[in-house]
Amino acid sequence: MAQSRKKRRLPVLVDSVVAVAAVAAVAGPVYVNAKTCAECGGKCCQSMPGSTSPEDWGAPNRVEMTGRLTEALASGRYVIDWWEGDPRGPEYNGERLGQADYIRPAAVGGSGMRDPAWGSLFGGGNPCVFWVKESGCSLFHDARPLECRKLEPKSSPGGECDGHEAPGFKHVKHENAVAWIPFHDVIEKAEDAAKGMIAKKAIGGRVKVRRRA
Repeated sequence: MAQSRKKRRLPVLVDSVVAVAAVAAVAGPVYVNAKTCAECGGKCCQSMPGSTSPEDWGAPNRVEMTGRLTEALASGRYVIDWWEGDPRGPEYNGERLGQADYIRPAAVGGSGMRDPAWGSLFGGGNPCVFWVKESGCSLFHDARPLECRKLEPKSSPGGECDGHEAPGFKHVKHENAVAWIPFHDVIEKAEDAAKGMIAKKAIGGRVKVRRRA
């Protein structure tokens, strides 16, 4: 079922300590089919978290993006992943990238702030941190990554879900990897700031322990 919406608040962290909300004016249909997803059991959520778009974090406002990404990365609920090689394809004649960073929710048992997702819809990865076995995704639909919001559940048993990727792209992750290229500097700044926040918090914790001792 598709419904048209003009504005979404994205993303919202379901966390008692951190709540990051990015306001994005993104027009487009919203696909919801709770019955189908319940029957499927969330295979996509269990194997590979969906990728976010720069607009999910307030693009093109770099200051706004940096602040929200910093808090999200420091919370451990979102991570930096990357597309191997340059996602713009062989027809791109400019300087080629070795990898293209983008942001997604963390996976259970992830390896840190930079964590490559090797899973697929066919398995092989770890569940998204926002996926709950009993109830599915713990995020409100409007707070989910763009890749998750664009996914249209299959309409019949044995069918395939439709990612609704833009023309010329393999899937929405590919689409988002390209969209993030102009904002790689924002990701780097947020990463450094998040590491600083984590280090400062750790030092503060050690000071408290010493005082108690």
